[in-house]
Amino acid sequence: MVESPQGTRLKVEELRKLSQINPLDPWPHFMLGEIYSTLNPEEALKEYNEAIKLDPHVIDFHYKKALLLFNLGKIDEALECLEKASIIDYKNFSMYHYLKGNFLDEKGKYDEAIKEYEKAIEKDPNNVWIIESKLLDMVELGLVTEALNEIDNILKTKNFKDLIMLREKIVKISQNELRSVKNT
Repeated sequence: MVESPQGTRLKVEELRKLSQINPLDPWPHFMLGEIYSTLNPEEALKEYNEAIKLDPHVIDFHYKKALLLFNLGKIDEALECLEKASIIDYKNFSMYHYLKGNFLDEKGKYDEAIKEYEKAIEKDPNNVWIIESKLLDMVELGLVTEALNEIDNILKTKNFKDLIMLREKIVKISQNELRSVKNT
C-alpha cells in the first residue's frame, strides 16, 4: 500500500517535532532518512549522517547510509562508509566487513569480497553466513578444490550443518561441470 503524499508530509512533520523535542535522539533522523531515501536521497544522506553523529554504534544507521550510496551508484563512498563504521563501531567490525563483501559481490568483485569476508571471519570465526559467502565467492572464481579443502578443514573442528550441505552442493556443481566438459 502506497502512502499518500499528505500522510508522508505528516510523518515528516511529526519526526521533525520529535527531533526538536529530544535533539539527542538519533531515531527521528534515521526514520526521516528512511522516508527520504526514495523521495530525496541527498536529504536522506543528511538525516542518516545526523543519526550516525548522535549514535555511531547502531549498525542500521551505517548500513542504510551505505546501501543508499550503493543504490545511487556511489560504490566507493558506500564502501568507505562501511570501512569508517568498522573503526568507529569496532564491536560490529565483522558485520561491516561482511556487508562490504556483499556490496563487492553485487559488482562481481569476488577477489575483493573474499578479502572483506576474511577480515570478518578473523573477528567472528563462527559466523556461518560469512564463511559461506567467502566459499561461494571462491567457487565463483573457479577455486572449487580450495573451497572444498577449506570446508573440510573447518569441519575438522566445528560441526556446521550448513557447511556440510554447502559442501554437498559444491561437489554436485563440480561433478556437473566435469560431465559437461567430458560431453563436449
